[in-house]
Amino acid sequence: MAMPLPLILIAALNLAIGPCPAGETSAPPTDQTIPNTTWALPPGLELSVEWVITPAPAAKKTDKQTAGNKWDEMRFDVDAKGIPWFGNGKRKLMVNPLKNSLFLLSEPFLDFAWLQSGQLIILTNTTLGFLDNSREPVTGASGLPIMPFKPGMGMPYAGMRLTVAGNQALYIQGQNPRDKQYEVYLLKAAEGEKGPRAVTLFASEEAVTATAGDGGSLFVAVGRLVVRVRVEKEKGNMVGVFAHPTQEITGLAFSKEAGLFYATASAIGYVGEDNYEFMKSPKTRISLHGKELYVFLGAGNGVIKISDVDQFSKLRSQQ
Repeated sequence: MAMPLPLILIAALNLAIGPCPAGETSAPPTDQTIPNTTWALPPGLELSVEWVITPAPAAKKTDKQTAGNKWDEMRFDVDAKGIPWFGNGKRKLMVNPLKNSLFLLSEPFLDFAWLQSGQLIILTNTTLGFLDNSREPVTGASGLPIMPFKPGMGMPYAGMRLTVAGNQALYIQGQNPRDKQYEVYLLKAAEGEKGPRAVTLFASEEAVTATAGDGGSLFVAVGRLVVRVRVEKEKGNMVGVFAHPTQEITGLAFSKEAGLFYATASAIGYVGEDNYEFMKSPKTRISLHGKELYVFLGAGNGVIKISDVDQFSKLRSQQ
C-alpha cells in the first residue's frame, strides 16, 4: 500500500544538524588535498580517504565530448567490485575510467544500478532491463562498441529513477501521471513467481528527491525532509528521521552496518543521535559499498573512497 506523506511531519520535525564541538574536529588522512572540500569529523572516528579517480583537468569549452556530459545528466554508481561507473543516458554512454572502458547502449536510458551479484540493471524511459550478452556488440560511427539492451519488465509509467534496495531488490520512483503523486515502489521477486513485481510503498504530493534502504526499511527524501518507512510493518508506520535546516536532500545511502548518509548541493552528512555534516563539497553524489562510502566530486569529476564508515554507527540512533 502507498503511504502518503503527512504534511504535518514537515512542520513538526525539528532535527537540527549538530556541529562538531570546537577543538574536537578532524580531517581524515589523504595522500593529497581534495579541492573545494573541507572536513569536520566527529571525535573518535578514524577514517581514511583515498583517491579512486583523480580529478580530470579543467575541460576546454571547445571540447564537445566533455561539454555533452552535463552534471544533471550524469548518473553514478559503484559495481560489486568497488569500481565506479558513469552514465549519460541521453548520449547512451557508459564509462568505466579505471578500466578505460567506454561503450554505448543500443538505446537511451534514464538510470542504471549495480546489484551486489554483479548484475548491471538499466532503466530506459519505460523499461527495466539488462545488457544482452547473447548478442555480439556492433561498432558505431564513433568507433565505440554498441551493447544491445535486453528488456526485462515494463515500468508503471515513464520517466522513473532507480536505486538498489539490499542484495537483490530495487526501488523505483517517479511521478504518477494520473494523480500527479510522487511514488516509490519496491521491485522484488516474490516466492513462487518468475519475475519481480512492483509494490507501492510511499506516495507524496511533494517531489521525491532521493531514496535508500535495504528492502526492509525505506528512507525517502522529500525536499529537506527524510522519512523512514518500515516496509514489513503495517500501513502508517512512517516516521520523520531528519530535516535539513536549509537545503534540499539530493542523495541518500544506507547500510545496516553504517547507517544513513545524505548529500545536499554543497555537503555530505550522517544521520545519528547527533546529525553531523562532516564534508563540505559542491555537487557530490554518494554510493555506499559495504563499509566504504564512494563520493563523486562533480566539481572536479573525481571519486574518493572513505573507508570504515561503519564507525558512524557509534553515533546512530535506533533506525
